[in-house]
Amino acid sequence: MNTLVVTPQVKSFKNGEFSKYIRTLLQLSEEEDLDTMELSDFVKELNTAYNNFKKVYKKNRGSILTPEMVRYDNQRDNSLKLLQRGTKLIADFAGDEKDRHQANLIYATISKHGKEIYNMAYNQQGGVMDEIIEDIEGSTELSAAIDNLHQRKYFDEMRTAHKAFDSVFKARVKEQQQEQTTVSITELRKLTTVHYGSYWIGCL
Repeated sequence: MNTLVVTPQVKSFKNGEFSKYIRTLLQLSEEEDLDTMELSDFVKELNTAYNNFKKVYKKNRGSILTPEMVRYDNQRDNSLKLLQRGTKLIADFAGDEKDRHQANLIYATISKHGKEIYNMAYNQQGGVMDEIIEDIEGSTELSAAIDNLHQRKYFDEMRTAHKAFDSVFKARVKEQQQEQTTVSITELRKLTTVHYGSYWIGCL
């Protein structure tokens, strides 16, 4: 421990840097005779505070996605691709002019929002999917086109998967907000920093 002469200003560290530094410090402390140095209590308190900080930090860093959400997201994306690309093929290559016209209507309704909707951020894609579904369900002409072109199966699959994803996504966001407000990572970092300061005072 005598080699650590300058105390880093941890206030300027990002949470990841802060976590890594405190972890390294605790690991190095294990190599010392803490009882002889009269640092055992300081290290114990710092370790407890750091572990509490680390738990919340990892939870906040964790992906919002769950396996269930990934499954629903893949289902709606695949159904959307089938509907968008299928109607594009019909619009380009169908021999029946009516089929081409109806396919163009559906394709335009979807593609006005972009050609890669499935690559959008989840909250953005959710709003776009709502609009597409509302546009098609709210139009007699578009609904008829879906049926006439035999795209009802893919449209219904897309709608069902989207509603399921949206429900789970909103619940997950609410859950994360509750987790983050229950225990403040800022407060836990402050407490860890206090014990970190006490540790260095004990080293003097």
